[in-house]
Amino acid sequence: MASVTLRNIGEDVVAEFLNAISHLRTCLTIQNEAYPERFVHADDFQSEKERFDLWSANIGLFQLGDRSLDYRLQDDVAVKDFTVALLEDLLENLSDSMSAFLPINKSL
Repeated sequence: MASVTLRNIGEDVVAEFLNAISHLRTCLTIQNEAYPERFVHADDFQSEKERFDLWSANIGLFQLGDRSLDYRLQDDVAVKDFTVALLEDLLENLSDSMSAFLPINKSL
């Protein structure tokens, strides 16, 4: 079995961001008339995704070869494990944030 790469987890995070943004836009569009003063905006998620994109580009998360973060951390297991945990936490938090809107989505 191939080991988990930071790049793969990063791709999962990007996909989850896009899913969360789409889900939130759908839920808020449906609820717009009932709750015009909503406190959460899909643009907030979009801004955070853009920050993630910038961060991932700066550290080489999606680079290939010897420029990749996976390559540069291959000999530092502690830092790589910490980065994996950080990305997995972000992935879990994004998933949890969408579940907060499931009651709204069930009315679809």
